[in-house]
Amino acid sequence: MKSALSVKPEQRSQIRVTEVMSDVIAVPESRNLVSVMADMRKERKPIAIVVDEHGGTEGLVSVEESLRK
Repeated sequence: MKSALSVKPEQRSQIRVTEVMSDVIAVPESRNLVSVMADMRKERKPIAIVVDEHGGTEGLVSVEESLRK
């Protein structure tokens, strides 16, 4: 997997998003931050997608942003 920023502008129209996307975990919005960060550390995923009770995306949590706060 490569970073989206590493793809040259002239090559971006030929690259599928799946080639540059990151693997993440999904967590319900009812979870507390400590347990989510523990799961992220265990799964070695730097980003978690927060979902509502219907499976819709509410937002995301990143390890980097969580540590800043």
